[in-house]
Amino acid sequence: MADTRQENYNKFLALPIVPYKIISHLLTNDDYIWKLIFYNSADAWMDSKQNLTSDQKAALIYDGVKPINDCRIFMDTGADDAWHVESTQLRISVTEAVPTNYVYGSLYIAFEIYTHYSINTLSCYQPRNLTIAQRLMEVFNGCDVEGIGRVFFDARATNKARLTLAYGAIPYKGLSIIMGVKSLG
Repeated sequence: MADTRQENYNKFLALPIVPYKIISHLLTNDDYIWKLIFYNSADAWMDSKQNLTSDQKAALIYDGVKPINDCRIFMDTGADDAWHVESTQLRISVTEAVPTNYVYGSLYIAFEIYTHYSINTLSCYQPRNLTIAQRLMEVFNGCDVEGIGRVFFDARATNKARLTLAYGAIPYKGLSIIMGVKSLG
């Protein structure tokens, strides 16, 4: 006889697909972040900069095969200290899986933004890192991302949600946003 109780235990099945699902959502639900990552110029935020095509966005996502220096979006954490290209990187990874009980749990997602010192200030007198961070909060807080659930940046739901410094290797400066997702399955 099958152990039906075992079937009800949370296996955190969404765990390996979380970064991919976040990036997939970002592909079709925001152009501003892509512009700030793609264009290194101080006017990257301006409407005069063309939105990226789907192919241009896809080319920025590291797939484990392309040369790493050609990419800007990664599904892991940390900034490589061998990176010397003036650019902005967005790294998305799961930082924790925390069980609430045998059925429910929470996943915590880190959005790390690293920008080369020389291109961090935009011509609108805003730091590129903070602008991207705010936009990520705007796009994902409260959003139901297909395949993983509702993403939240909410202190009532968790004391882990926060925006903090992420320590990249010089000449990069970074920020990290931690958001959560309630997990079932």
